[in-house]
Amino acid sequence: GPAVVDEDALWEAREARREEIRRKRKGPGKDGGGDGKEEGGTADESKLTPEERAAIERERDIRERDEFAKRLSAKDKKKQSSRVDGEGDDDGTEGAAARMERLRKLEDRTRRLARGESVELDD
Repeated sequence: GPAVVDEDALWEAREARREEIRRKRKGPGKDGGGDGKEEGGTADESKLTPEERAAIERERDIRERDEFAKRLSAKDKKKQSSRVDGEGDDDGTEGAAARMERLRKLEDRTRRLARGESVELDD
């Protein structure tokens, strides 16, 4: 049957890895540096409990994930609508329908040439 995924365990393992990376980046003898105001953080996170820090980090991660999902969705919708319309992107490239027609004509010409027929080049 399908494998059961323990999302909480995966999340905790990911958070532990991220925390380890953060500690390595800070290096020995540093208290984090800066003013502690990274992306909507509190003024002094060193006074927070590990649970509070984890909650704040989770909120940041969720916000970043949601923003990323919005950007991805918008990009996907734009791509999808250009396929449906048969138009190219804003950079002037040909649409999928035009590209398929061009490739179909090329394949047809190639087959006719292979059979020894004469072919008119219209490109």
